[in-house]
Amino acid sequence: MDIVILGGSGQLGKTLFSLLKENFKIISFTKSELSITEKTKVNAVIAKYAPAFVINCSAYTKVDLAEKENDLALEINFHGVKNLCHACKKSQSTLIHFSTDYVFDGKKQSPYVESDSTNPLNAYGASKLKGDQYIIEELENYFIFRVSGIFSEHGENFVKTMMRLSNKDTLSIINDQIMKPSSASFIANFINTNLKKNNFNALNSGLYNLTSMGSGISWYEFSKLIFREMLNQGLIEHIPKIKPIPSGEYKSNVNRPLFSVLSNDKLEKKFILPNSNYIDQVKVELKTIYKNL
Repeated sequence: MDIVILGGSGQLGKTLFSLLKENFKIISFTKSELSITEKTKVNAVIAKYAPAFVINCSAYTKVDLAEKENDLALEINFHGVKNLCHACKKSQSTLIHFSTDYVFDGKKQSPYVESDSTNPLNAYGASKLKGDQYIIEELENYFIFRVSGIFSEHGENFVKTMMRLSNKDTLSIINDQIMKPSSASFIANFINTNLKKNNFNALNSGLYNLTSMGSGISWYEFSKLIFREMLNQGLIEHIPKIKPIPSGEYKSNVNRPLFSVLSNDKLEKKFILPNSNYIDQVKVELKTIYKNL
Protein backbone atom coordinates (compact mmCIF):
# COMPACT_ATOMS: atom_id res chain seq x y z
CA MET A 1 0.00 0.00 0.00
CA ASP A 2 1.29 3.45 -0.90
CA ILE A 3 -0.93 5.63 1.29
CA VAL A 4 -3.38 5.37 4.18
CA ILE A 5 -5.53 8.44 4.81
CA LEU A 6 -7.10 8.98 8.22
CA GLY A 7 -9.90 11.50 8.64
CA GLY A 8 -11.20 10.68 5.20
CA SER A 9 -14.61 12.34 5.61
CA GLY A 10 -13.26 15.88 6.15
CA GLN A 11 -12.38 18.62 3.68
CA LEU A 12 -8.78 17.58 3.18
CA GLY A 13 -9.42 13.86 3.48
CA LYS A 14 -12.06 13.75 0.75
CA THR A 15 -10.17 16.08 -1.57
CA LEU A 16 -6.88 14.22 -1.16
CA PHE A 17 -8.39 10.78 -1.70
CA SER A 18 -10.24 11.90 -4.83
CA LEU A 19 -7.00 13.17 -6.38
CA LEU A 20 -4.42 10.69 -5.08
CA LYS A 21 -6.37 7.56 -5.99
CA GLU A 22 -5.58 8.26 -9.66
CA ASN A 23 -1.85 7.76 -9.10
CA PHE A 24 -1.36 5.68 -5.96
CA LYS A 25 -2.53 2.54 -4.17
CA ILE A 26 -4.51 4.19 -1.43
CA ILE A 27 -7.12 3.50 1.22
CA SER A 28 -9.04 6.09 3.23
CA PHE A 29 -10.72 5.72 6.61
CA THR A 30 -13.38 8.03 8.01
CA LYS A 31 -13.47 8.91 11.69
CA SER A 32 -16.31 6.42 12.26
CA GLU A 33 -14.34 3.67 10.54
CA LEU A 34 -11.09 4.34 12.37
CA SER A 35 -10.57 7.01 15.01
CA ILE A 36 -6.97 7.97 15.68
CA THR A 37 -7.84 7.90 19.40
CA GLU A 38 -8.20 4.10 19.24
CA LYS A 39 -4.60 3.06 19.72
CA THR A 40 -5.05 -0.69 19.26
CA LYS A 41 -7.07 -0.31 16.05
CA VAL A 42 -4.66 2.27 14.65
CA ASN A 43 -1.71 -0.03 15.28
CA ALA A 44 -3.52 -2.98 13.70
CA VAL A 45 -4.57 -1.09 10.55
CA ILE A 46 -1.20 0.54 9.93
CA ALA A 47 0.56 -2.78 10.54
CA LYS A 48 -1.82 -4.55 8.15
CA TYR A 49 -1.30 -2.17 5.22
CA ALA A 50 2.27 -1.06 6.04
CA PRO A 51 1.89 2.06 3.85
CA ALA A 52 4.78 4.17 2.67
CA PHE A 53 2.82 7.21 3.85
CA VAL A 54 0.17 7.85 6.48
CA ILE A 55 -1.67 11.11 5.78
CA ASN A 56 -3.44 12.39 8.87
CA CYS A 57 -6.43 14.58 8.08
CA SER A 58 -8.07 13.84 11.43
CA ALA A 59 -8.31 16.79 13.80
CA TYR A 60 -10.52 18.50 16.33
CA THR A 61 -11.09 21.87 14.60
CA LYS A 62 -13.98 23.50 16.51
CA VAL A 63 -12.04 26.52 17.69
CA ASP A 64 -14.79 28.05 19.86
CA LEU A 65 -15.98 24.77 21.36
CA ALA A 66 -12.43 23.68 22.20
CA GLU A 67 -12.43 26.09 25.14
CA LYS A 68 -15.13 23.95 26.76
CA GLU A 69 -14.04 20.65 25.25
CA ASN A 70 -10.33 21.02 25.90
CA ASP A 71 -9.98 17.38 26.96
CA LEU A 72 -11.54 16.18 23.71
CA ALA A 73 -9.37 18.53 21.65
CA LEU A 74 -6.27 17.12 23.36
CA GLU A 75 -7.53 13.55 22.98
CA ILE A 76 -7.67 13.95 19.20
CA ASN A 77 -5.01 16.56 18.40
CA PHE A 78 -2.39 15.29 20.85
CA HIS A 79 -3.08 11.77 22.11
CA GLY A 80 -4.43 10.64 18.73
CA VAL A 81 -1.28 11.96 17.07
CA LYS A 82 0.80 10.05 19.62
CA ASN A 83 -0.98 6.88 18.53
CA LEU A 84 -0.17 7.60 14.90
CA CYS A 85 3.49 8.24 15.71
CA HIS A 86 3.81 4.88 17.47
CA ALA A 87 2.08 3.05 14.60
CA CYS A 88 4.21 4.81 11.95
CA LYS A 89 7.39 3.93 13.85
CA LYS A 90 6.49 0.25 13.91
CA SER A 91 5.60 0.11 10.22
CA GLN A 92 8.36 2.52 9.15
CA SER A 93 5.73 4.70 7.48
CA THR A 94 6.28 8.40 6.86
CA LEU A 95 3.67 10.62 8.53
CA ILE A 96 2.18 13.59 6.67
CA HIS A 97 0.29 15.76 9.14
CA PHE A 98 -1.55 19.10 8.95
CA SER A 99 -1.24 21.78 11.60
CA THR A 100 -2.49 25.35 11.91
CA ASP A 101 -1.53 29.03 11.88
CA TYR A 102 -3.21 29.24 15.30
CA VAL A 103 -0.03 28.01 16.99
CA PHE A 104 1.10 31.67 16.77
CA ASP A 105 -0.10 34.61 18.87
CA GLY A 106 -0.37 37.07 15.97
CA LYS A 107 1.91 39.73 17.42
CA LYS A 108 4.30 39.60 14.49
CA GLN A 109 3.69 42.02 11.62
CA SER A 110 5.42 40.04 8.88
CA PRO A 111 4.67 36.51 7.61
CA TYR A 112 5.50 33.77 10.09
CA VAL A 113 8.36 31.39 9.32
CA GLU A 114 8.78 27.92 10.76
CA SER A 115 11.44 28.97 13.29
CA ASP A 116 9.29 31.69 14.87
CA SER A 117 8.29 31.17 18.48
CA THR A 118 4.89 29.60 19.03
CA ASN A 119 2.44 30.96 21.58
CA PRO A 120 -1.15 29.79 20.92
CA LEU A 121 -3.91 32.01 22.28
CA ASN A 122 -6.61 29.34 22.49
CA ALA A 123 -7.17 25.71 23.46
CA TYR A 124 -7.43 24.57 19.85
CA GLY A 125 -4.05 26.06 18.91
CA ALA A 126 -2.45 24.66 22.07
CA SER A 127 -3.74 21.15 21.36
CA LYS A 128 -2.44 21.25 17.78
CA LEU A 129 0.96 22.51 18.95
CA LYS A 130 1.32 19.62 21.40
CA GLY A 131 0.71 17.20 18.54
CA ASP A 132 3.29 18.95 16.36
CA GLN A 133 5.90 18.88 19.10
CA TYR A 134 5.37 15.18 19.74
CA ILE A 135 5.83 14.33 16.07
CA ILE A 136 9.06 16.34 15.91
CA GLU A 137 10.42 14.67 19.06
CA GLU A 138 9.44 11.10 18.21
CA LEU A 139 9.73 10.62 14.45
CA GLU A 140 12.63 10.79 12.04
CA ASN A 141 10.56 10.84 8.85
CA TYR A 142 7.61 13.21 9.02
CA PHE A 143 6.10 16.21 7.26
CA ILE A 144 4.06 18.75 9.19
CA PHE A 145 2.31 21.39 7.10
CA ARG A 146 0.83 24.41 8.82
CA VAL A 147 -2.23 25.56 6.88
CA SER A 148 -4.94 28.19 7.36
CA GLY A 149 -8.45 29.16 6.25
CA ILE A 150 -9.17 25.95 4.34
CA PHE A 151 -12.24 25.96 2.08
CA SER A 152 -13.77 23.40 -0.27
CA GLU A 153 -17.01 21.84 -1.45
CA HIS A 154 -16.84 19.44 1.51
CA GLY A 155 -17.64 20.02 5.17
CA GLU A 156 -18.06 23.42 6.76
CA ASN A 157 -15.89 26.45 6.07
CA PHE A 158 -15.97 30.24 5.80
CA VAL A 159 -16.83 30.30 2.09
CA LYS A 160 -19.89 28.10 2.64
CA THR A 161 -20.94 30.20 5.63
CA MET A 162 -20.82 33.38 3.55
CA MET A 163 -22.79 31.69 0.77
CA ARG A 164 -25.54 30.73 3.20
CA LEU A 165 -25.66 34.31 4.50
CA SER A 166 -25.75 35.89 1.04
CA ASN A 167 -29.50 36.58 1.29
CA LYS A 168 -29.03 38.80 4.36
CA ASP A 169 -29.32 42.56 4.02
CA THR A 170 -26.44 43.34 6.38
CA LEU A 171 -23.51 41.38 7.76
CA SER A 172 -20.81 42.27 10.30
CA ILE A 173 -17.45 40.66 9.51
CA ILE A 174 -14.16 40.93 11.42
CA ASN A 175 -11.62 43.15 9.70
CA ASP A 176 -8.61 43.01 12.04
CA GLN A 177 -7.65 39.34 11.76
CA ILE A 178 -5.28 38.90 8.81
CA MET A 179 -4.50 35.47 7.35
CA LYS A 180 -4.19 33.66 4.02
CA PRO A 181 -6.89 31.14 3.02
CA SER A 182 -6.22 28.09 0.84
CA SER A 183 -8.55 25.72 -0.94
CA ALA A 184 -8.32 22.03 -0.10
CA SER A 185 -7.71 21.41 -3.81
CA PHE A 186 -4.62 23.62 -3.71
CA ILE A 187 -3.24 21.60 -0.80
CA ALA A 188 -4.14 18.28 -2.43
CA ASN A 189 -2.46 19.34 -5.69
CA PHE A 190 0.67 20.20 -3.74
CA ILE A 191 0.72 16.81 -2.01
CA ASN A 192 0.00 14.93 -5.25
CA THR A 193 2.64 16.76 -7.31
CA ASN A 194 5.39 16.30 -4.76
CA LEU A 195 4.57 12.66 -4.04
CA LYS A 196 4.89 11.94 -7.76
CA LYS A 197 8.24 13.76 -7.82
CA ASN A 198 9.47 11.80 -4.75
CA ASN A 199 10.01 15.02 -2.82
CA PHE A 200 8.66 13.46 0.37
CA ASN A 201 12.03 11.94 1.13
CA ALA A 202 14.13 11.74 4.29
CA LEU A 203 16.29 14.72 3.29
CA ASN A 204 13.24 17.00 3.14
CA SER A 205 11.61 15.70 6.34
CA GLY A 206 10.43 18.44 8.71
CA LEU A 207 8.03 21.25 9.56
CA TYR A 208 6.72 23.58 6.86
CA ASN A 209 4.19 26.32 6.23
CA LEU A 210 1.87 25.68 3.30
CA THR A 211 -0.27 28.53 2.06
CA SER A 212 -1.64 30.03 -1.14
CA MET A 213 0.14 32.68 -3.13
CA GLY A 214 -0.90 36.28 -2.53
CA SER A 215 -0.85 38.73 0.35
CA GLY A 216 -2.66 38.48 3.66
CA ILE A 217 -6.35 39.26 3.76
CA SER A 218 -8.89 39.96 6.52
CA TRP A 219 -12.06 37.92 6.90
CA TYR A 220 -13.93 41.11 5.95
CA GLU A 221 -12.03 41.49 2.68
CA PHE A 222 -12.32 37.75 2.03
CA SER A 223 -16.10 37.93 2.44
CA LYS A 224 -16.22 40.81 -0.08
CA LEU A 225 -14.21 38.71 -2.53
CA ILE A 226 -16.61 35.77 -2.13
CA PHE A 227 -19.75 37.88 -2.63
CA ARG A 228 -18.25 39.77 -5.57
CA GLU A 229 -17.47 36.49 -7.32
CA MET A 230 -20.92 35.10 -6.50
CA LEU A 231 -22.42 38.16 -8.18
CA ASN A 232 -20.07 37.91 -11.19
CA GLN A 233 -20.95 34.23 -11.66
CA GLY A 234 -24.68 34.81 -11.40
CA LEU A 235 -25.17 33.00 -8.08
CA ILE A 236 -26.69 36.04 -6.35
CA GLU A 237 -28.43 39.20 -7.55
CA HIS A 238 -27.10 41.59 -4.95
CA ILE A 239 -24.32 41.74 -2.36
CA PRO A 240 -25.23 42.22 1.31
CA LYS A 241 -24.07 45.39 2.99
CA ILE A 242 -20.96 44.31 4.88
CA LYS A 243 -19.92 46.16 8.02
CA PRO A 244 -16.27 45.77 9.09
CA ILE A 245 -15.92 45.23 12.84
CA PRO A 246 -12.94 44.68 15.18
CA SER A 247 -12.53 41.34 16.93
CA GLY A 248 -13.64 42.89 20.20
CA GLU A 249 -17.16 43.43 18.84
CA TYR A 250 -17.55 39.82 17.74
CA LYS A 251 -19.25 37.61 20.30
CA SER A 252 -16.73 34.89 21.05
CA ASN A 253 -15.06 33.43 24.11
CA VAL A 254 -11.93 32.64 22.10
CA ASN A 255 -8.87 34.75 21.42
CA ARG A 256 -7.53 34.46 17.88
CA PRO A 257 -4.28 35.83 16.43
CA LEU A 258 -4.72 39.18 14.72
CA PHE A 259 -2.01 38.35 12.20
CA SER A 260 -1.29 34.76 11.15
CA VAL A 261 -0.02 35.03 7.58
CA LEU A 262 2.37 32.16 6.81
CA SER A 263 5.53 32.34 4.69
CA ASN A 264 6.25 29.69 2.05
CA ASP A 265 9.97 30.55 1.78
CA LYS A 266 11.24 27.31 3.34
CA LEU A 267 8.73 25.20 1.42
CA GLU A 268 9.66 26.63 -1.96
CA LYS A 269 13.29 25.57 -1.50
CA LYS A 270 12.38 21.89 -1.18
CA PHE A 271 9.05 21.37 -2.95
CA ILE A 272 7.09 22.27 -6.07
CA LEU A 273 4.43 24.78 -5.06
CA PRO A 274 1.39 25.32 -7.32
CA ASN A 275 1.32 28.89 -8.64
CA SER A 276 -2.16 29.52 -7.30
CA ASN A 277 -3.59 32.28 -5.11
CA TYR A 278 -6.82 32.23 -3.11
CA ILE A 279 -8.48 34.71 -5.49
CA ASP A 280 -8.13 32.32 -8.41
CA GLN A 281 -9.10 29.37 -6.21
CA VAL A 282 -12.35 31.09 -5.22
CA LYS A 283 -13.14 31.98 -8.85
CA VAL A 284 -12.52 28.44 -10.12
CA GLU A 285 -14.19 26.51 -7.28
CA LEU A 286 -17.09 28.80 -6.39
CA LYS A 287 -19.86 27.11 -8.39
CA THR A 288 -18.83 23.63 -7.22
CA ILE A 289 -18.87 24.78 -3.61
CA TYR A 290 -22.24 26.46 -4.12
CA LYS A 291 -23.73 23.21 -5.50
CA ASN A 292 -22.62 21.40 -2.37
CA LEU A 293 -24.09 23.76 0.22
